Amino acid sequence: PDWSSRIHLALHGVTDYRNPSHSSLVFSAEAPDGLPTMLHADEIASMQLSASEVFLSACESGSGKVVEGEGVMSLARSFLLAGARTVVASAWRVDDRASAAFVTYYYEAIQSGCDPPRAIQVAQRRMIESDRALYRHPYFWASYLVWSRDALADKPHSSSTRTPSSVAR
Repeated sequence: PDWSSRIHLALHGVTDYRNPSHSSLVFSAEAPDGLPTMLHADEIASMQLSASEVFLSACESGSGKVVEGEGVMSLARSFLLAGARTVVASAWRVDDRASAAFVTYYYEAIQSGCDPPRAIQVAQRRMIESDRALYRHPYFWASYLVWSRDALADKPHSSSTRTPSSVAR
């Protein structure tokens, strides 16, 4: 795989269900001015990315307010609007250690030639088969979803709809 067109962000995600444009990724808890260093959903959406994939290892990065006719207003959607072809994001809060194991399995599958939906499936299977009994529970492996611009091209939709599709295979 071409690793140069992939972005992986492992950080804290904050979802604002009332005002989705205020959802953010927190890069540091406190900058020199005393404020957190954050990147908001509306800032992300206005970027121009050419990434083949963005992996958001951040809590609730695939969650958000559901807007009729638009879909889920999430950080994942913002990255798709910015130009990312595929986004992997979490639907709920994730455990850091379990996520580290999941991500390792995911990238091993990518390295072996799997596309993102198949790599998610492989990582999920490996979590289910883990020596750590706790990781077998769906809470620890089922939160990651693949959002893809390609999925939009395969489905009929109105020209006003820019909703990313979430696919869990």
